[in-house]
Amino acid sequence: VGDLVRSRIVLSIDMIAGFTRIWLDGLQVMNEAFAPGSGLLPDDRNLLLLATANGAYQTEGVIHRIDVWKEATTDGSDPVGGTYKTLVGPAAAVNGDPWKLGDEAV
Repeated sequence: VGDLVRSRIVLSIDMIAGFTRIWLDGLQVMNEAFAPGSGLLPDDRNLLLLATANGAYQTEGVIHRIDVWKEATTDGSDPVGGTYKTLVGPAAAVNGDPWKLGDEAV
């Protein structure tokens, strides 16, 4: 992804079916299978958005919006149900969100 280019990145993980897939602007760029319960992905399902498990900032760039669902799709489309969490707006809005942990967004 180039500088100053807005892109849509979709990550879909299905812990029961055993797949992780990523799409960039509608083009699938990753498709990995795993055995459910194998330990490859932790079963506790802690959701970390743009940071490491200890809360350290790990993303450089400008994030316009993040939508999270508790369901996966196989084709990169948005799930039918409503979002579980949406983060959108300026850094001050994201920093004030109760979900935010770790370093401040700037």
